[in-house]
Amino acid sequence: MLAIDDDLRAVVAEVRAGTRDAVLVVRDDALLARLGGTLRDARGAPVAGAEVELSATILDTGRNGVAQTAHGTRTDAGGRFALENVPWRNLELVASGDELERLAVPLDELDVTRALELVVRRRYRVLVEPARGERATHYAVLDEAGRELRVDFTLHDLDGHRERVPVLDQGQPVHALVPEGARTLVLFEGESELRRLPLVCARES
Repeated sequence: MLAIDDDLRAVVAEVRAGTRDAVLVVRDDALLARLGGTLRDARGAPVAGAEVELSATILDTGRNGVAQTAHGTRTDAGGRFALENVPWRNLELVASGDELERLAVPLDELDVTRALELVVRRRYRVLVEPARGERATHYAVLDEAGRELRVDFTLHDLDGHRERVPVLDQGQPVHALVPEGARTLVLFEGESELRRLPLVCARES
């Protein structure tokens, strides 16, 4: 049995089927006075404005879970974050943002007695504008090894993700977010590859 309160303090216990009036006790060390650290990208630069929160899966069907979050904060200009009086058993520390790949790390795998150093991967905004006469209907991005990467995008006012992205949506270029590991842009007409272009992902200075 797993019990989680509104503050995500969790208790896990074996309870025999049919048991009534089961009593679950929260351990004295279930709360951590302070959990803090710094969030950086793969180049070592601090990541400001990212959401950092605790997450617990309260329903798990084997394929999908229902996540419950609490104790959230945002990183400051130096990428620093701090949470106080937080539970740390059976939970994940999650860092996310519009231009970040979601990072989820079980707290049990972290040394919570010292300042944490977490590394996240950035995502970059891509807008492919076809030239007059361009026949491309879709595009994909590849990593250095030539593997297609998942791309997040908005289509018909709905968010989606897949490896192939439409070039146009109702006559307008499609805004997409690609992982920072993208190195090549591949243009397709239907299933036929048209050409490949080098892709450099970098932040504006």
